[in-house]
Amino acid sequence: MGDDGKNSISFNSDAQVENDARLNLLYEIGRILASGETMNEAAPQILEAICRNIQFELGELWCMDKQDKILRLENAWHLPSPPLENFVAKSRQFKFTIGEGLPGKVWSKNAPVWLENIGGENNMPRKFFAEETGLQSGFAFPILLGEKLLGVFSFFSCESRQPDAALLQMFAAVGNHIGQFIKREKIESTLRESEDRYRAFIKQSTEGIWRFELDEKIPANLPTEEQVQRAFRDGFLAECNDAMAQMYGLQRAEDLVGSRISELFDMTDAANVEYLRTFIESGYNLTDAESHEKDIAGNDKFFLNGLVGSIENGNLVRVWGTQRDITEQKRAEQALRESEESYRIVAETALDVIIKIDEQNTILFVNHSVERIFGHTSEEVLGQPLTIIIPEDLRERHRVRMRRYLATGERHLSWAGIETSALHADGHTFPLEISFGEYNQNGRRFFIGIARDITRRKKSERALLERERLALLNSDVSRALIENNSLPDVLHTCTEAVVKHLDAAFARIWTLNKEENILELQSSSGIYTHLDGEHSRVPVGKFKIGLIAKERKPHLTNSVVGDQRVADQDWAKREGMVAFAGYPLIVEERLVGVVGMFARQPLTEKTLEALAAAANVIALGIERKQTETERERLLISEQQARENAETANHAKDEFIAVVSHELRSPLNAMLGWTRILQQQKPNEEMTDYALDVIVRNARSQSKLIEDLLDIARLNEGKLRLELLPIELAPIIVAAVEIIKPTADAKNIRLSQSFDEAANFIVGDGERLRQVVENLLSNAVKFTPEGGRVDIRLKRERDEAKIIISDTGQGI
Repeated sequence: MGDDGKNSISFNSDAQVENDARLNLLYEIGRILASGETMNEAAPQILEAICRNIQFELGELWCMDKQDKILRLENAWHLPSPPLENFVAKSRQFKFTIGEGLPGKVWSKNAPVWLENIGGENNMPRKFFAEETGLQSGFAFPILLGEKLLGVFSFFSCESRQPDAALLQMFAAVGNHIGQFIKREKIESTLRESEDRYRAFIKQSTEGIWRFELDEKIPANLPTEEQVQRAFRDGFLAECNDAMAQMYGLQRAEDLVGSRISELFDMTDAANVEYLRTFIESGYNLTDAESHEKDIAGNDKFFLNGLVGSIENGNLVRVWGTQRDITEQKRAEQALRESEESYRIVAETALDVIIKIDEQNTILFVNHSVERIFGHTSEEVLGQPLTIIIPEDLRERHRVRMRRYLATGERHLSWAGIETSALHADGHTFPLEISFGEYNQNGRRFFIGIARDITRRKKSERALLERERLALLNSDVSRALIENNSLPDVLHTCTEAVVKHLDAAFARIWTLNKEENILELQSSSGIYTHLDGEHSRVPVGKFKIGLIAKERKPHLTNSVVGDQRVADQDWAKREGMVAFAGYPLIVEERLVGVVGMFARQPLTEKTLEALAAAANVIALGIERKQTETERERLLISEQQARENAETANHAKDEFIAVVSHELRSPLNAMLGWTRILQQQKPNEEMTDYALDVIVRNARSQSKLIEDLLDIARLNEGKLRLELLPIELAPIIVAAVEIIKPTADAKNIRLSQSFDEAANFIVGDGERLRQVVENLLSNAVKFTPEGGRVDIRLKRERDEAKIIISDTGQGI
């Protein structure tokens, strides 16, 4: 019984007891290895079993690091003890090479080693920690697989222990046994890993992987046809992966496993029979073989198979294989065959040219329409460069663009519906529409184009465009003539329309000045817009425009250069003028103007018809605008005359009222004083005053009558002025004296200022006095009481000015 109360073997016990104990230890180690799956699980149990059996306090397992070629502490067991725990912790920091420390010594000898006195050892890196812990003796034995060291078991005791050769021999055997365990563990681990990899491969593979078994073995020496029939009858699916099940419309392998070959194969299909026959005749080894099968829904499926048979004792017992679903590929191949056949039929019957070229512009294919459109037979152009049908002036541009595309892959224009010029076999060019596509095959690029002769379409487009332009011309001209604009604006819109819609270089319109018999330029559009120059006023009968007006006939030519009526031939050549059209503008045999245009291209019959129609509309418009203008002028003249008459009548009425008032005022004064003289016996002073008033008012009335006569003379243009050298200052003073009594009565102050430099002039003194007196009378009349009237005479340059201002409301 040991100190810890457990059974143990004493080195000083009886030999039989010791042997039994060691046998028990070997049994325990064997049991541990038998029950454990890995060394990691078994090692702690082995360490504890040995320590307790031989009464050692500490056991270690050092494992070989093959990469670094060192021994590392992998596992340890010890009795509960802080010092031992600390020693183990420090030991984990050590790594032993061959010959170093107790594990290294075992490594160097590949045999067990006993240390009787640890303190006396020299090559002991852990000696200090061992003595500090109280460890005195130790031993270690290798784990060997043949001559290969796998690891070292080492054990330590706090007591001094004598070497035990029998014990070391026993542990040498234990080490070999553990080495075999580790070998078996590695084999089993490798097998498990292989099995796991196989299962993972089976599961993850996108290809179907399968194994067929047979109800009865098939002798390999049977005739091929009989083997085929028996395989079809006895074969069943024993194993497969999910990928294969999914090829048949199922999700999991277990849903497909157990299916008979007869359920999967259509043996009425000769290809399937041939498939099995080929497998047998090839020695039960076949690759890339196609099979035709059905999925669970009855749909056709095509597989590409690789399969190998397992032969045992001359009998076929099973078949392993893989398969890939090529159903879509087969469908695509069928579709391609159908497409190629359709393409061939379309190409041969197409009215358009279908052409195929390579990167070198070599024509590889062309259909028979090439002869109708280009004038070449297909045999003539095959193998030729594409430039054979490209006009010479476009060939280099095509080469440059082709090289650029091949180098960069960038398109600078759409390849659909390209309009260009093509070269016919007879040398003439014609408009062509071509669309190109590209495809790659075996690393080479090819281009397929569809070409169409669009000569008729272009002609129709031009005709349609011309009709549209002519319709727009008529629309613009008609709209201009109904708009409420001036005649120059209307005619400018018309010439702009001619330039725009008839592609004229410039267009002009002249109107006839009947009084002078001259054509006057009203509008010019295009390259010339000025309205001056020698053609701004063209006499009828002069130049081509005047001749058109004189003859009242159009002048039309598509050969301006050489036309005798075009005087400036150098100008026509320099400007590239080709055509001229001029039309007289006539309304009911009355000439109202001329319209003319020059063009840099020939004028078609349709264009001339459109211009003639526009000329008729323009002529009517000019006539209407001129009539409207004359009507407006007469209306304005009539309105002005009416307004003048009304003004004159109003002025006459006002004048009569004023004259009546002005004549009545002096007459009333004279009549009043005459009655006074008749009814009273005035004294001499009153009589003199009365006579003075009567005389003054008689003179005033005489003056008014003279003014009326002056007005009559003005209306008749017979007013006479008596121009004499006079002084203005006395005339102004006399007028002031006449007005002064009236001003004094209203307490109005009269102020006078005279510039001597303006005093002497030549004029009619009496009429000037009348003017000044009338102005002063008006000023006093309309100035309120207490106001002021200023009379000034001043000189400005060579004129004399009389200025009358007041504080009233003004004239």
